[in-house]
Amino acid sequence: MADRRIRFERRVKKIGFLGRGSRPPRRGESDAPHSIDLRIGDGRITTSLQDTEAARHGFAPLPHLLGRIFSSRPQGVARPKTAEEVANAVMVCFEERTPAVPRGGATSGLGGVLPVRGGVVIDLTGLNGIVALDRENGTATVEAGALWTDVIDGLERDGFSPPVYPSSAPGSTVGGWVSTGGYGVGTLRYGSLYEHLKSLEVALPSGFLVEAAGREGRYSIPSFAGTEGQMGIVTKATFSLRPAPERRVSFLIRLPRLSDGIPIYAGLMGLADPPYSLELVNSRAAVSYEGLGDTPFLLATQEGSAREAESLRTALDKILAGSTLEVDDSLDARRLRSGKLRHLRDRINGELFYSG
Repeated sequence: MADRRIRFERRVKKIGFLGRGSRPPRRGESDAPHSIDLRIGDGRITTSLQDTEAARHGFAPLPHLLGRIFSSRPQGVARPKTAEEVANAVMVCFEERTPAVPRGGATSGLGGVLPVRGGVVIDLTGLNGIVALDRENGTATVEAGALWTDVIDGLERDGFSPPVYPSSAPGSTVGGWVSTGGYGVGTLRYGSLYEHLKSLEVALPSGFLVEAAGREGRYSIPSFAGTEGQMGIVTKATFSLRPAPERRVSFLIRLPRLSDGIPIYAGLMGLADPPYSLELVNSRAAVSYEGLGDTPFLLATQEGSAREAESLRTALDKILAGSTLEVDDSLDARRLRSGKLRHLRDRINGELFYSG
């Protein structure tokens, strides 16, 4: 096993890791889909036009011109159900000199899951379980394809909650968010998910599954977290938890102009006990939230103790003293974000195929 790893690492230095660096000229269409089918079996890969065309796009299609430049139809879409199957699929792609494109919920909107050079898209949504909950150490181990809303709901039934989660939690997967930095709701108080990671399971092009832990060394967390799958595909993540919040509150302030929200934002940012999340949204972005129209708004949330919730409301009242602006506490931030994602999905429904 050790000799095999050494030979693989020497080979990587020669031809480039995951397709980067100097490489032999590409052949025509590779045999990767057929080889993956032979290696994994059970219908884990599809080459149908409908599936490969859908895999050309993220959650929201790129503008027409960019779509033509930065997206091409992959040869196949692999849908592994285990980490071992992911590792086998990546190894086949490496052997065939075929790009491997990991894909989760595809909600980033920045084109990170687009198969810009074709190849094989590896859909990780089949790995979607909460593997373990360590109550004593306050950690959870979750598979990469699990949706964040499912993770949050499952953990909160057991009295825990992740310290941070993506604003696109209803459609975003654990592995995708780990691989793109982990900044989102809760970052204002708790930093990024990166700071709470304890270990990662990663599939390498060699076919090995390795555990990345610690902050130094070849197989450390910084080697893979935030690298968007270029150094290996995350199949499992272990991260620290916080107790489930006693109370959640959301305060929405509609603004005549976006600039009216800046002093409010600055005042809340300067609090010794800052909000859990703080969003200042312009009129163009506001229309994507159901029921909020095209009015700019500021959304402040608190997830914690009852005292912390009351403290945020008191701070808001002080900041707005003498102002005509009103605080709306009838809305729920999580539902607003979920509605935004649903609204965007409905708006683009039917436009995914042949849009680029």
